[in-house]
Amino acid sequence: MRSPLNRRTVSAALGVVAAAALTPVLAPGVAHAAPTCTGTSAVAYASDWPTTMRMPSVGNGTGQITCELGPNNNSPAVRSLQESLRDCYYQPIGVDGQFGPQTRNAVRAAQRRINELHGAGLTVDGIYGPRTRKYFQWKLWDHNGAWAGCGYYGA
Repeated sequence: MRSPLNRRTVSAALGVVAAAALTPVLAPGVAHAAPTCTGTSAVAYASDWPTTMRMPSVGNGTGQITCELGPNNNSPAVRSLQESLRDCYYQPIGVDGQFGPQTRNAVRAAQRRINELHGAGLTVDGIYGPRTRKYFQWKLWDHNGAWAGCGYYGA
C-alpha cells in the first residue's frame, strides 16, 4: 500500500524543482559576459598630479567599470572609448558614440598593440571587456578639464 503524500511534502518538492529550473546553470571555468557599459565614470589616476580618466561604466558616475562594449552599442561609454582609441592609440576614427566597424577595428588594433607591449594574451576580437580594460590606455584629464596625456588604469 502506498503512503499518501501530504500537502507540505508536495509543496516543498515543487518549490525545489521550480527554484532549480529558474537558477541559471553556470559552468565552472567558463567566462560569463559582463554587463554592458552605458555611461562613464571619472576614475582617479595614480600620479603626482591630479588627473582623472573617463572610463566606460555601468551607468553614469557609478564607478562600476567592469563592463563590456561591442558592436551596436551607442552610448557615452563608446564615445570615451573612441576618444582614447584616437588620442592614445592614434587610431583614425570619428568620435560619435556608436560602436560600429571602425571602432571594432580600432579596438582590435589596440588589443594587438597591448599584446605586443605587455604580452597580455588578449583575444583580438574587437570587444572591450574587463581583460582589455586592464591594459588599456585612457585619456587623462586635469582638474581644469584639459587633456593631460594618456595613462593605464591597470587593475
